Amino acid sequence: DDAATLHLFDSTVQYLSWSNDITSSFVRCIGQRRLVRDVITPIVLIESVRKQTDSHSDNSWDVLARNGEPLDSLLDEIPDYENDDVGEYEVWRGRFGLDRNTNYNHLLGVASSFLSLPHSLEVLDAPELSTTLWSLAQIYNPSHQIMQLKRRTLQQPQRLLMRAFMKRLRKYSVKSSACGSVLVQAIWSADRLIHLLKQQDETSIQPFLDVGLRSGEYGVLRELSFPGESTINICDATLAYETPQHGNSLPSVLTDVLREEAVTMFHTLTNEIVLPPRIFTSDTTSSAERQRSKTGEIKLHSLSLGQAADILHAAVSLNISTANITIAINEIITYASSMSHDALRECNSSKDIARLLWSLQRLRVGEGRYNNEGRCVQLLGERFLALVNHRKRNSHRISTKTLVTILRSGVLMYSGESIATKAILEAASLLILDFDDEDSNAGEESELAP
Repeated sequence: DDAATLHLFDSTVQYLSWSNDITSSFVRCIGQRRLVRDVITPIVLIESVRKQTDSHSDNSWDVLARNGEPLDSLLDEIPDYENDDVGEYEVWRGRFGLDRNTNYNHLLGVASSFLSLPHSLEVLDAPELSTTLWSLAQIYNPSHQIMQLKRRTLQQPQRLLMRAFMKRLRKYSVKSSACGSVLVQAIWSADRLIHLLKQQDETSIQPFLDVGLRSGEYGVLRELSFPGESTINICDATLAYETPQHGNSLPSVLTDVLREEAVTMFHTLTNEIVLPPRIFTSDTTSSAERQRSKTGEIKLHSLSLGQAADILHAAVSLNISTANITIAINEIITYASSMSHDALRECNSSKDIARLLWSLQRLRVGEGRYNNEGRCVQLLGERFLALVNHRKRNSHRISTKTLVTILRSGVLMYSGESIATKAILEAASLLILDFDDEDSNAGEESELAP
């Protein structure tokens, strides 16, 4: 039962977040790897279940807001914390899940601080580092949090973790032993987290959890002490690596610092993915590295078309200069248009094709900058046409947004008549005719309806 599972999980988190001593002892006791595997990653699944449950609830703030009740009127209903003699404030907080968010933010804050310690970083391997970044990107994704007032915000502990993890992933001993999909996941997650931080800074979103709390009750930013380890002050540690300049606010400056770290990590991991491995003769080299250097295995060749799209999308989102990644783009274009690999033939997602074409267009494909760029767009269009014909036979719809993205990207890259966009235009014509037929049939049905 989903409700029982949520209640058990929330109750456990509530107990673990009762105080910094309990939380610190817990994270230290279970260790870094179990903290990632058994605490942070399951929160993503729990929040997914909660989203489905809340969407069907009749007693949530989300439903009230959707039903047209103004947000200001909901805020006016907040009971007075200082003069609450009958417990109305606690009931109000419980109704809208604000205590729950405090508990989760506290646990995630302490966990992030613990995982950012040097001895913790040495324990975690690339898949665990990448999975943690991915989990944070999911947990703090606003689209996974229906109500803005219940929205979690990335605090200083999470910012410290992001910086430490991105630095760690750049180390050769870490990235060389990771498969391509793990490195792509890290690139995608870092890009997504930077995007969330920018949104958070631009909208000046502040945690709504602090409303009516006693001083010091919200423990994420308090001094933390781990058994057997030195005391860490999160605020001091954050301020130590960057200070405001040019009149910018501190959060904005820190986001810029993290973006620079993400860009550096992007270059390092992308080179690891697209370039052939180094040649090793040292006895200290791992067997996996020696085997990869012998076979000349390139990690790019193990990726799906969607994962290749993730790399290029991150390049666009992070505003990376095309001059600095021309080699990587050439390699990805060659791989996507190669018939000797299965990435194109195995792609069954029109959304992946749309994301790849959108990224190629933003990277100025069509201007003759890259090798085989026209051939790549042509083959992507032909695969899209094949998917359209297959889905027509099986009555599966392709979304209008996907169609518009593919069509617009293709036309912007190659205007006028071009063999590169021939299949894209043909697929678009088929889909547009289908949309027209469905609209006309819907109209006939409505006219015949009693």
